[in-house]
Amino acid sequence: MRERTTTSASSKQRVMKLLTLSLILFVIAATSLAGRVEAGIFGSFTGVTDVSGTPSDYNVCILTTPLAPSYDIFGTTVSPGQVLCLQETRNYVAGDLHCETVQPGLWSMDVTPASVAAGTHFCIDPPACSHYANVNTASNPSGSIQDAILANLPPGTSVVYTFDGVEGPQELIGGASPIPGCTTLGPGYGHSESVAAMNGFLVVPTSAGTNVTTSSLTTFFNPITQEEIPIGVDVTFAEVSVAGTTTVIGKSADNVPLDSEFTISRNDFRTSFLDISTTASITPPITVCIHYPDADQDGFIDNTAVPETELGFLHGEGVPVTLVDRTTTRDLNGNVVCGEVEHLSPFAAAPATSSSACGTAPRSGCRAAAKSQLSIVHNAATPSKDKLGWKWLNGAVTTQSEFGDPSENTETALCVFDGNGLVLESVVPAAVTTGTPAKPAWVADKTAGYKFKDKPGTNGGLVQIALKGASTAPKSKVQVKGAGTVLPDLPPTPLQGTVTVQLVNNSPQGACFEGTYSGAQLQLNSGTAVKAKAP
Repeated sequence: MRERTTTSASSKQRVMKLLTLSLILFVIAATSLAGRVEAGIFGSFTGVTDVSGTPSDYNVCILTTPLAPSYDIFGTTVSPGQVLCLQETRNYVAGDLHCETVQPGLWSMDVTPASVAAGTHFCIDPPACSHYANVNTASNPSGSIQDAILANLPPGTSVVYTFDGVEGPQELIGGASPIPGCTTLGPGYGHSESVAAMNGFLVVPTSAGTNVTTSSLTTFFNPITQEEIPIGVDVTFAEVSVAGTTTVIGKSADNVPLDSEFTISRNDFRTSFLDISTTASITPPITVCIHYPDADQDGFIDNTAVPETELGFLHGEGVPVTLVDRTTTRDLNGNVVCGEVEHLSPFAAAPATSSSACGTAPRSGCRAAAKSQLSIVHNAATPSKDKLGWKWLNGAVTTQSEFGDPSENTETALCVFDGNGLVLESVVPAAVTTGTPAKPAWVADKTAGYKFKDKPGTNGGLVQIALKGASTAPKSKVQVKGAGTVLPDLPPTPLQGTVTVQLVNNSPQGACFEGTYSGAQLQLNSGTAVKAKAP
């Protein structure tokens, strides 16, 4: 909405916030509690807003229209109808805005200057509650709509609500406002069309004990994408000394910036932000796992072109706060990305800015072998003498299909991680060729696996790969060799914590293969060489 030229910048911001809060779209979250999943939507609304006046004399009218005639809220059918918002006094700074459904008695909301800062108050079943009564209080007597909703939830469960909105294109128009009952606008007024949300989320009990996990499956409406977004979250506290409650809230946007290696939007994926809080007395560390959708298990987040290996777990840290990568594990079968933190704050699951075959943290569920060996040597003076070797021996039963088909359509990568994340990545694309004249670098090894040879090491410095499956254990094996200037360098300092090596591929049916090394297993660990053996 384009304000009149007499409007100050600060007053514009105040009215913009008012409009965002007032364009109401009511969505109740889906939450899993003790094995019980609850879901419901109170309404999906689009809205139009007309406003005129000066900084000290605003007039505001809002009309929202639901996208469906009725909704099921935890088993309670509600028909929200249109919502009309008219300012009760001409001076917004000193007055308030009152919103109520066209059919009286369903629900209403009041916005005042104080409540904008403290959180707008609203109530369901207006005749039964006074203005500014929050639905989480006992102000709704027996028989109200809110009581009917809460009656279908586990005892003691409450609901918290958040506003979430985005304003559409703005323009100045004249004549009478099309909003019924809006008669106080001036001859020229601003007009905008918007979508917004008032989302509801369940508050989940958190018991005392050690390694206490609180799980929720939360659905909220994202007004930016205009989609219902399901986000499953598991929060595990190392210790809970005093029981309380835990709440997971989803948001479409956040003022906290992301680490430069990640982006809010990429390849049809839009980052969802989370606020997680608890009233329980807890002792860190805290492990948070965020679920993402990949129903067809094709390795890509559903309805996007983002590989699941590129989804990072971000946590708000520092001053000023920035969402930084704290990914610890990925479970590609369970479609979960996890991180470990010391405190609760903003969280997000965001895609990497650029593509990575390995991702930023080790995958979970990879196959370990009875024996594995790692050797990396970096010669700073003569990079052509750099060498890498990794052996995965005496492995479990593995079929040829679990390697994908690198000769046709499967990308293969060797990934090395330490406690801080990815430190080395070498990728061999599918169907690469080698030599002059060119010939396939990948060939099938009968029906057991595949062999790769590329003497120049043009693909991530890798010169040989042997993938051999077996129908009996322990006979499967993987061997990788790298050499030359193309081979990625090690970090200039010793690797930190546990070193994890994984050979991964992007086949939907593919398996990944892993060796982990720590303590005495790391026989050499410097900025120029790493040697490890397990067991």
